[in-house]
Amino acid sequence: AVVSTQSGHYGRGEVVLIGKILTNDGKNMKIETCDGIPVSVMFHDITEAMAGAAVEVNARVIDNTSLSGMHLDVLSDDFDIQLFNEALKVSQPYSQIFGV
Repeated sequence: AVVSTQSGHYGRGEVVLIGKILTNDGKNMKIETCDGIPVSVMFHDITEAMAGAAVEVNARVIDNTSLSGMHLDVLSDDFDIQLFNEALKVSQPYSQIFGV
């Protein structure tokens, strides 16, 4: 999920989100995070990524389920979101080292 929201950084925190696009109307996306949380991401420019695509989003936190998107990269078709989530879980005890 969006780590910065857990620290109360609404409106100031910047995050990198990995997830899968559920819907996209060009400027507003619904993305499911790697741990299964639906998040709304609003972009200023039209973003043409397709539903079902795995993406990396750089964004500013609005609240715990809303982001203001700054940049989006579509990841490769074989990107394994579940494996990425497992890697995050394993790194949690070492968050000071990995910055998770």
